[in-house]
Amino acid sequence: MKQSLLRLIVTILFMFTSQTLLAEKPSWAGKGKPSAEQKEAHKKAMNSKEDDNDDKEKKSKKEKSKNHEDDDDDNDDKEKKSKDMKNKSLNDMKEIEKGIEQKEEKRKKWWNFFN
Repeated sequence: MKQSLLRLIVTILFMFTSQTLLAEKPSWAGKGKPSAEQKEAHKKAMNSKEDDNDDKEKKSKKEKSKNHEDDDDDNDDKEKKSKDMKNKSLNDMKEIEKGIEQKEEKRKKWWNFFN
């Protein structure tokens, strides 16, 4: 009984594996890796695209700097605003911490039943 069951299992496994081993390759498979010349051509094309993008970015930066000659004043204003925001946020955080501390003081602990 055990031997016949074992033979059945082995034959079923053999049938499944043999089909995959004997199967033909699809037509698109195995066309593979590009040649060294194709790789070189692709690299050159990608580098030229990057160079074009870099040139465009440089031109746009130059145009922006020409349009905004008074950037120093804007930077000073931005620094003042950022300092003010930091101070406001620190004050807000202090107030929040005070509120949390007050809530904790008022709150009863779960193990104190008689307070």
